[in-house]
Amino acid sequence: MKIIIVGATGTLGKKVAEAFAQKHEVIHVGNTKGDVQVDITN
Repeated sequence: MKIIIVGATGTLGKKVAEAFAQKHEVIHVGNTKGDVQVDITN
């Protein structure tokens, strides 16, 4: 299964991404780092 984790580059997000990555494909999303960059401020 593919899982998108917004905030995957943060402190808590890294741990969550590691846990899901054991059995799933994880797409890391962050503001300035990660597989995909997004700006959700507005």
